[in-house]
Amino acid sequence: MATTQFHCPHCGALYEKTDSKVVARDNDRVTCVVCRNSMYEAKGQSVPAFKLIKRPENDTQ
Repeated sequence: MATTQFHCPHCGALYEKTDSKVVARDNDRVTCVVCRNSMYEAKGQSVPAFKLIKRPENDTQ
């Protein structure tokens, strides 16, 4: 499994992204927990897991 850093393109929240291969998928889109926008769309049989590391500086939630 490969782990990389990923920023939400809408609010800039920082996530740790871990890629893994799966046979069946539950969801093709990943939603940012900070801004609630769709930030990633999975393609193929690789579905990443996202873990919030840091909220954006201007986040007031």
